[in-house]
Amino acid sequence: MKEFKDYYNILRVTPRATDVEIKKSYRKLALLYHPDRNPSGEQFMDYFMEIQEAYEILSNPENRRNYDSEFIKKYGSLSSKHIKTAENLLNEFTHLSLLSKEYFKGGIPKQIIIDYFIFLISPPHPNILKNHLNIQEWENLANNIFKVLPLFHYLDLMDYEEEIQILIHNNKKEEYLEVINKIRKRHTLQRIKPFTIILISLIIIFLMYKYA
Repeated sequence: MKEFKDYYNILRVTPRATDVEIKKSYRKLALLYHPDRNPSGEQFMDYFMEIQEAYEILSNPENRRNYDSEFIKKYGSLSSKHIKTAENLLNEFTHLSLLSKEYFKGGIPKQIIIDYFIFLISPPHPNILKNHLNIQEWENLANNIFKVLPLFHYLDLMDYEEEIQILIHNNKKEEYLEVINKIRKRHTLQRIKPFTIILISLIIIFLMYKYA
């Protein structure tokens, strides 16, 4: 019997996604995981083929209707993505880490990454990880989270501090505080930057007036 695949999860969209959202996500993922960009990674080739397969089904209205019927039979609804295991969730955070690198290269809109990160740290997902990870896996998870956090505005990040700290192992608490402190300093500099520019401009105008 052919294995049922969660094509929505493969394309990183919700089962309620519009055709436009599906197409947009497909294009980004296809570019990100294209074999020409990952010539030595067979695991990327496998995922690239899954992306192609998922889009072929979900981009066709009739195929998508048939697929949704099977999806509902398996999961009971079309209300959300279905992340069942710790391995699933770890893979999603690894994927987010990769996407964050693409953002800093100018390839992925920041809000897409932030929205998906918030989805992953929200209940019931953290409970999936309890008592299922070893020390190395907790550390890898923290490292992936640290790569996403700089995308946040400091004040927005503070809204999710409790949820994030649940996912940071004790061995990584100090490093987490260092990352947060860097983001806080960046936020402070951004706040005073306009006033600094105005002050410098006034000084220049004054000097020009005095010595003109």
